[in-house]
Amino acid sequence: MYARTSGWLLAGCLVLATVAPAWAGCLEGDCQNGQGRIEHPDGRVYKGSFRNGYLDGEGVMRFPEGTVYRGMFRLGKFNGQGTVSAPDGRRYTGSFKDDVIDGEGSLSLPDGQRYIGEFQLGRYHGRGTLTSPGGRQYTGDFRHGIIEGEGRMESADGSSYEGTFFNGRPHGRGRQTLADGRRYSGDFNEGIRQGQGVMVLSDGGRYEGAIVEGEPHGIGSMRFADGRRYSGAFVQGRMEGQGNLTRADGGEYVGEMRLDLPWGRGVLTGTDGLRYEGDWAEGQYEGKGVLLYADGARYEGEFKNGRPDGEGELVSAEGKRFKGMFSDGRPVEPPPPSAPLVAASSAPPIVSEPLPPPPAQPAASQAVVATSQAAAPKGGEVEPEAKRSFFSIPFFGADKKAAVEKEPQAEIVPAGGEGARDGNGNSLTVKDNRLFRDAGGEKPYSGRASRTMADGNRFEGKVKDGWPQGEGTMIFADGRRYQGDFQQGNRQGKGRLSFPDGSVYSGEFADNRFHGSGDYSFADGSRYVGEFRNGNFDGLGMLTYADGRRYNGSFSRDLPHGQGTLVSPDGSTYEGAFRAGRRHGRGKLAYPDGRRFEGAFEEDRFIGQGS
Repeated sequence: MYARTSGWLLAGCLVLATVAPAWAGCLEGDCQNGQGRIEHPDGRVYKGSFRNGYLDGEGVMRFPEGTVYRGMFRLGKFNGQGTVSAPDGRRYTGSFKDDVIDGEGSLSLPDGQRYIGEFQLGRYHGRGTLTSPGGRQYTGDFRHGIIEGEGRMESADGSSYEGTFFNGRPHGRGRQTLADGRRYSGDFNEGIRQGQGVMVLSDGGRYEGAIVEGEPHGIGSMRFADGRRYSGAFVQGRMEGQGNLTRADGGEYVGEMRLDLPWGRGVLTGTDGLRYEGDWAEGQYEGKGVLLYADGARYEGEFKNGRPDGEGELVSAEGKRFKGMFSDGRPVEPPPPSAPLVAASSAPPIVSEPLPPPPAQPAASQAVVATSQAAAPKGGEVEPEAKRSFFSIPFFGADKKAAVEKEPQAEIVPAGGEGARDGNGNSLTVKDNRLFRDAGGEKPYSGRASRTMADGNRFEGKVKDGWPQGEGTMIFADGRRYQGDFQQGNRQGKGRLSFPDGSVYSGEFADNRFHGSGDYSFADGSRYVGEFRNGNFDGLGMLTYADGRRYNGSFSRDLPHGQGTLVSPDGSTYEGAFRAGRRHGRGKLAYPDGRRFEGAFEEDRFIGQGS
């Protein structure tokens, strides 16, 4: 979840206040000390209290485009409590300081988004609550317009996250709860579950241990709902490597695992005295091994499909021997009459079931309250590539800097194999989010393909080895549309991403993010052309605002930062240093009437000498 503060809210942040005493002739009343009405040459009209020729006290300011401010003035500026509303439905009520929103207040936007809490210098800063039209709500800390600190995010479907945020994403320690009851408690890194944590599944299964990119990966322990327990190595959500698997009845396997099954060398010990040591494949005895039966019989030799098969030796509990060939658990030659056959049908080996993957979800999105004065949302960042996930959870839907966006991805989202076809209209199989030509998922598909996913997203374009590769188009259910290059399922190369509100990005992508050179046009007419990095304005670029202001220079994290030039509609020009969107450092400010200020600036205030 994120929001951009609108341009009129930050009017005092980058442009010096123009409200001054004695705009023009007083239209009525006492415009020096008392009540009066005055009109500015640009069309602004003020009616209210005056003191020593300044707008001072309670009054109403009306702007030509329809914006209205009602509240307190001091020395010609908005100061104290007030309400400002725009014709398009934007409305702020709360505290102002020197023309800038600062203190406690509430902001409502036309799309239904609302923020209630603390502001500083026109940005969300401190404690507050941000609610989106879709029902998502964040309550917690903000820092310079970004969700950062301790907080809680709740979605309309009942899922939630509570913990630490950094740069708009869950980062540090936190707790997630899904609508279906699944829970996670542990470490997060930039919106992704990563580090040490505990996962609880909806069926009661529980995992504790190392997490990488949202999945068990490394050393951990798993307790299944059916009573089985596993302790050992995991790889991408599966039991793989050395481990210890215990059945509900107490039988124990110690050895190598692969794809959630005993596979490789291992030892099985049953509660009834059965013991097998040797080779395994797909959860069964396969290869060479030694099997000790509960009655004391012993078989050593070759196995196939969990039974003696091939060359081996069987010794009964009474000491009788048969050495030779076996087939499907039985000797090929009948044993001597005094040697009773010991059947290889004792307790079966442990065969674990694969960990059930959760329902496919879009990946987590990053939540940010951005600080640009352009009013339209910017969908620059995107989430990591879609993968089969042990415990996938959507954070904040399709917003920018989300889960996070890391936005819903351009890569194909698992849809159970439904709606996937090749260029000739033939059905394709979807397995682990890849396209296959065969029903068994063994032959990756290459060529043109089209696919409609369960969440309504649609893909059409080139596919290589089962992944979108080359030119393609992804149309999202929420109205976004991407057309351009793909690489292994990710937006990579050059492309165009358009949003339902009319915002458009054209340029370079890397790992699903705006990265490189690009052009971003906002719905309100603002436009940025320049360098991007990890989804942000970062590097050299030019940002033209809808009100005519133009900044050309260095950017960092979406804001002017470094050396640059700001040209305002009134003809004034500032050239010099910026920090986090404000004039800060050495610079020169020149007005059309000849006034010139050169020296040091601090947080948009001139602290040097003017001429």
